[in-house]
Amino acid sequence: MIKVNVKKVIKDEILKELERLPLDLQRRVLDFTRSLVIPLSQGVPGRQLLRFGGILTPEEADLMERAIREGCERVDPGECNVKPGPRSAPGKGGGREP
Repeated sequence: MIKVNVKKVIKDEILKELERLPLDLQRRVLDFTRSLVIPLSQGVPGRQLLRFGGILTPEEADLMERAIREGCERVDPGECNVKPGPRSAPGKGGGREP
């Protein structure tokens, strides 16, 4: 039975594709991969938050919930820092069609 290290296979494939890119696109890939890493926040134990329970009136809680729903559930296409690059023409250097 052959054991395959999937993590290594994926890494090797990424490196192979990365080597084909010009330096400016390699930098964009680096920036993109760094943006995917989500730092772990420590947070606080829930018992430390109990003191905040009940400080909002039902009306204030509804107002806050509505503001969050309206302001935080929107997608702003201009917010993303990753800009699309030029696509290779079909048949020219292995460009992939979307």
